[in-house]
Amino acid sequence: MTTTAPGSAALPLQSCPHPLVEEMYRTRTVPLGDGGSAPMDVYIPREEGDYLYTLVRRLLPAVTVEVGMANGLSTLFIAQALRDNKAGRHIAIDPFQSTEWRGAGLALLHKAGLDSLVELRESFSHQALPELERSGLRAQFAFVDGAHLFDYAITDFLCIDRILDIGGL
Repeated sequence: MTTTAPGSAALPLQSCPHPLVEEMYRTRTVPLGDGGSAPMDVYIPREEGDYLYTLVRRLLPAVTVEVGMANGLSTLFIAQALRDNKAGRHIAIDPFQSTEWRGAGLALLHKAGLDSLVELRESFSHQALPELERSGLRAQFAFVDGAHLFDYAITDFLCIDRILDIGGL
C-alpha cells in the first residue's frame, strides 16, 4: 500500500511489511511476556505507524530514540524500518514496561524477531535522556509518545533536542 503521508504531498507512505503488524491490528491483542495476551487498548493508528516506518526508511538513521514504548507497536514500526535499512539501532525509554505494560512491548519485539535492534531504558525520560546526552549519544530520529502532560512533553522535546543531530527529525 502506498498513499501520501499525513501532511506531506511529497513523501509516499510505505506500508510496514512485517506480518505481525497486520495481525495486531486485526486481532486488537498484544502478546505478553508470560506467553499470554492482552487487549490492545493503547496504540497508534496504522497509518501513523506506517508514517514512522516511512520516515525511518527515508532518513536512514544510525540511532533512533523513542519516549514511551507501551505495547511496542511504534517500536515495531521503527525497528522493522531499521532492519529493512540494514543498519541502525533503536533506544526505547519506558519506566513502566515491566510493570504496567507487563512486558508487552518487549514480548512483541521478541515475537517479531526485532529485539536485537532495540535497547530498552526502563527509567523516566527526564532521567534517561540526560544520561544519553552525557554518554555522548547522537540520534538522527526521535519519536516522543510518553507522558502526554505538557510539562513532561516539553521536557522530552528539550532533552531530545540536545541529542538530535542537525537535520534530524
